[in-house]
Amino acid sequence: MHYAPMANVIALQIDNDKAELDVGQIKAKDIAYNYQYAGGEITVYDMTGKELKTYMEWSAGYFNSVKDGDVTYSFTPERRSSKYSTNDFFAGVTYTIDLTEPAGQRIKNLQFADGKMITDSTPIRIGMNSYRMGHLTKAGGVLEGRQFPVLFDTEAEFGEEDGTIRNLTIRYLTEVKKGHYEGKPIHRWTLDGLQGYEKEREIVKQLINTGKIKVPTSKDGRYTNIASINVKDKLFTDKAEFNRYISQLEKQLKNVKSAAEKQKIERDIIIATALNQA
Repeated sequence: MHYAPMANVIALQIDNDKAELDVGQIKAKDIAYNYQYAGGEITVYDMTGKELKTYMEWSAGYFNSVKDGDVTYSFTPERRSSKYSTNDFFAGVTYTIDLTEPAGQRIKNLQFADGKMITDSTPIRIGMNSYRMGHLTKAGGVLEGRQFPVLFDTEAEFGEEDGTIRNLTIRYLTEVKKGHYEGKPIHRWTLDGLQGYEKEREIVKQLINTGKIKVPTSKDGRYTNIASINVKDKLFTDKAEFNRYISQLEKQLKNVKSAAEKQKIERDIIIATALNQA
């Protein structure tokens, strides 16, 4: 919000799944890699708390709802494979995304950073990229046909080049942070919904973190985490039932034709084996 102080909420889109900033010298190409839209600016719009929540609910629709037995969160395949990123994050506020609820009813405990609750009538001055606003208000968009007064525009204030998010980031790192940036976790929002299966969740997390399994991907392998990992059908109290389950998967493995199906069966075998040996 440093260069758009009029805003009390900021919305940001992550357009690079592999965004990172290594320890060491920060170069302009690092900024471009992490925010790939060269023309992005910050425009501040006037809206209500109800309209903000409508926008946030649309963004929260990027996630799949959780089911009993799920031990990971995941993304809807349609949104995940969209040409443009539709997974937006919000600063200046804190909130919870409750994935036990259906899309459109997930945003809970929406507050300003100072703890003040946001109601339908709360005045909101949201700073965001105008391209995203156009996406929201176009035909079929979640805010279709609505017009929001513009209160501020970084390109109008600082110039067409200097007012872009990329160049303002460079300016911030140089002038405000004096060339030194230290990353720190900021807990603005949380996901909620995974219930029970804590022991199994830790086992699956370990399998993922050690590279023994991968999260589900699309059939073409381009998009990751398009389904949650569910353990409900992989827990056995009877050794014979477990052996039959593994035997069936091993038979299926011999006849698979796609890499995605092969990966799924191999993942199920590894998970079931780890869970029933624990």
